[in-house]
Amino acid sequence: MTIGRLLLALLSLCPGLLAQEATSETTPPDVLEGHSYHGEAFNEGPRQKAYLMGNTGNISFPITTTSPKVQALFVQGVGQLHGFWYFEAERSFRQAAAIEPECAMAYWGMAMANLNNHDRAYGFARKAVEHREAASPREQLYIDALAKLYEADQEPKLDDDGKEIMPESPKGDDRKKRARQWVKDLEQIIFEYPDDLEAKAILVNEIWMNTRKGIEISSKQANQALLDAIFAANPMHPAHHYRIHLWDAKDTAKWVTDSAAKIGPASPGIAHMWHMGGHIWARLDRHDDAAWQQEASARTDHAFMMRDWVMPDQIHNFSHNNEWLTRSLRHVGRVGEAIDLAMNMIELPRHPKYNTLAKRGGSTSYGRQRLLELLHMYEQWDRILELADTMYLEPTDVLEQRAMRRWSMGRAHFEKGDVDAGRGQIAALERLGAEAKARRVIGTVLGPKTTKRELDQADKMIGRAIDALDAYDRYAAGEAEKSLEDLEKTRLVGKDHLARLYLEAGLKEKAKELAEKAAEDQDGIAYPLANLTWVLHELSEAEAAQEKFEALRKISARFDMEMPVFERLAPLAKAAGHGEDWRVAYVMPDDVGDRIDLTEIGPVRWSPIQAPAWTLKDGFHQTTSLADYRGKPVVVIFFLGFGCVHCIDQLNAFQPAAEKFAAAGIDLVAIGTDGQEQLFESQKEDSAKERFGFPILANPEMDVFKQYRAYDDFEDQPLHGTFLIDGQGRVRWMDVSYEPFMDHQFLLQESKRLLAVPMPVTEASGGGGGQ
Repeated sequence: MTIGRLLLALLSLCPGLLAQEATSETTPPDVLEGHSYHGEAFNEGPRQKAYLMGNTGNISFPITTTSPKVQALFVQGVGQLHGFWYFEAERSFRQAAAIEPECAMAYWGMAMANLNNHDRAYGFARKAVEHREAASPREQLYIDALAKLYEADQEPKLDDDGKEIMPESPKGDDRKKRARQWVKDLEQIIFEYPDDLEAKAILVNEIWMNTRKGIEISSKQANQALLDAIFAANPMHPAHHYRIHLWDAKDTAKWVTDSAAKIGPASPGIAHMWHMGGHIWARLDRHDDAAWQQEASARTDHAFMMRDWVMPDQIHNFSHNNEWLTRSLRHVGRVGEAIDLAMNMIELPRHPKYNTLAKRGGSTSYGRQRLLELLHMYEQWDRILELADTMYLEPTDVLEQRAMRRWSMGRAHFEKGDVDAGRGQIAALERLGAEAKARRVIGTVLGPKTTKRELDQADKMIGRAIDALDAYDRYAAGEAEKSLEDLEKTRLVGKDHLARLYLEAGLKEKAKELAEKAAEDQDGIAYPLANLTWVLHELSEAEAAQEKFEALRKISARFDMEMPVFERLAPLAKAAGHGEDWRVAYVMPDDVGDRIDLTEIGPVRWSPIQAPAWTLKDGFHQTTSLADYRGKPVVVIFFLGFGCVHCIDQLNAFQPAAEKFAAAGIDLVAIGTDGQEQLFESQKEDSAKERFGFPILANPEMDVFKQYRAYDDFEDQPLHGTFLIDGQGRVRWMDVSYEPFMDHQFLLQESKRLLAVPMPVTEASGGGGGQ
């Protein structure tokens, strides 16, 4: 019996959670190919084995085990828990259990990695209870505490058929009662083992979480006392993460700059830990330092994704980290870098589940949103019009995005003085409004299914955009004051830009009022401060203008000087005795710690990985290799044999699309788990090429499946996989899952889009201000 199959048998948490036990000889008859033998809850969990990746935190958490590797994997998992990297934490703990199935704390760790998934956490806690007798008294306290939280220490209730009834997730007062008991049980561990830093760290986080959820209001200073005890024993403990969350507010961030400097180096292999330092620097309006942290986080993510075959947006917070980085860059005038990053977010591979234009919070929607914000803020009107018909600002099926696109194009035309073209966009918005109205009446006839909420948002955006462009039209006709008042009401144009327009119209007092309001509480943010400086200079308030100008210069080290808002300051700079480049050199702050070279962390952009080579035969002894497709893209489908019904469904779905892929210059090939003889028997009436339009290859050893990570290491079974490999042998898109990827239309369009995207540069300078 293999380790994976042994784990299957031993991970039978309970009848209500897991499917029938699997053995090396038999597969549960009711489990579909590719699905977890443990039940549907495990389909989305980690399917590939863990390894000791290093750099996940300097902690000590001894457990009962005979294996040094199990101990190391467990410690790694706890470090990943501290970094909120729950998916990888579960992988580490599962690998520990695969090596030593009797290790109770491995199951405790799996439960801890699923605290937000009641059913899975309950099942793992039950398994930890099963093995608690072999654990030490200290470990038993941990196990018992978690078991009480999920009532996994009680006899399960059974239905009439003798099957376990899954306890419901606690709600209301019961949830609060259990959360408070969990805190008390952690306190008991600390009382009995006062040197246990991990119990203190977990307690800090739980108290903070309970406060956020309104379960308990606790003194932050009491929590800080626990943190002080941790750092007195281990100054680089990853609990700096919890300290940042504790004091992450405008008025308290200044107290934890030391944690902001230490958190990344404390767990340099976990991207979220670098990210969290950026929270504090951003609160303190130190956006160049925030950008350094976010870039470090992005590079850490990129290194991990490219090493472990993870696509962008499969990682929690990946898109959020990058969109935050665009904001930090724009705040300090690094406009070109911010635009490049936003465009790169749009270029990244898309997936129906993780990242589409319609999916809020994904790289594509975030990238488009941040790109438009940047282009509007820094008056890049020509760039808006240049990008309007490219993938970056293309028309979409999302009505609200289409309205924003039309508004952006219309504003660009009006700002450039092209009134007729601006009016054309008003007409386009009116047609879009009619389409939205029609969708309400006749549903999906005119386009994709649109929800009421989406229609409401679209109607609101269309109305505001029409009103704003109408105000621009009247402004161009000389109706300055009333048109600008109406423009302000739409809230589509910021106060700083309104100040510019008021000043242009000769309404000086209103211009000053708005410019000052725009810059209020915006210390460290380039555009509003530069705009206020210019307005004051134009109003001949020389002393005030000079004061603001010197404040602006303090953050000017990397300004893109060709931006109009900075170019307008040239006369003021000259009058002050500065040259054309009035920026000041960057000076490293003395409270950011010893910064490393960011290029050592990972690449600044995600890049496609190189596909492993393979050479395989079909059922008719014809040989095909990946090298045959050199210079031409190919979609490779990994399927689980002709005995797999939903695999055949996938092949049949792609079969009629083969000609469309070929017309786009893309070949198709399928690799299955059947041997050559099985392939021959399945296809002897007609060749695979004739039946499907593409080769069907044999890989019964499944070594190629494993090379492409289309394999579950824990359960010793292959997974479904679909890959787009370009002519240079790079994996541009992939889907590995418990189910086959069926949407060939999406994949065809996405393949054509991706193959048209310029390959990213391998490295760029970047580096926040600290390189």
